[in-house]
Amino acid sequence: MTIPMLHMSQSLEADSKYMSAHKPMAISSITSPPFPNISLPRAKHSAFRPTHSLLDRSPPPLLSASSPESMSSSVCSSPPLSLQERRQRNKAASAKYRQKKNQQHGDMRNIISHLTEENALLNRKVDELRRDNEMMRATCDQLRGRIVASKMLKRMMKTEGADTSRTKRRRVSGHGAQDHSSHDGQSEENDDDL
Repeated sequence: MTIPMLHMSQSLEADSKYMSAHKPMAISSITSPPFPNISLPRAKHSAFRPTHSLLDRSPPPLLSASSPESMSSSVCSSPPLSLQERRQRNKAASAKYRQKKNQQHGDMRNIISHLTEENALLNRKVDELRRDNEMMRATCDQLRGRIVASKMLKRMMKTEGADTSRTKRRRVSGHGAQDHSSHDGQSEENDDDL
């Protein structure tokens, strides 16, 4: 398969034919919406609009009749802005931008100062709650210590009570045995006297 080669003169001729057939677009035709004058009907009681009614609408006759050539001629018919006018517009736009930027900076400063105050307040509350928490922990530790001490005291009292009752029983049982043996010894002495 062979590819035909174009000569330089043929390619220039094709470029000039293309340029004569296609004129450059105006900037306003690119930035403006294609149908600026269309007003869509609004539904009174429902947010739903049928799509077929929107699709059936055609653009207004003025726009459909206008061609890119007529649009570019209308843009070109206005006189170009002078250097002074462009500078004034640029100054106004930059002043507006600076004002908007300064407003945003001011708003951000206000938000930052408000958040800083809130942060300081919350930090104070956190410190206060920490102190309260430490006090409650100390109180709980004291109560726990008292409960443990009272339980230990009760246990000690029970063990001492059990020990004293045992010693009393031993004493009583031991004292009774001594009384009984001394009573027996006296009876033996009485027997000897007889």
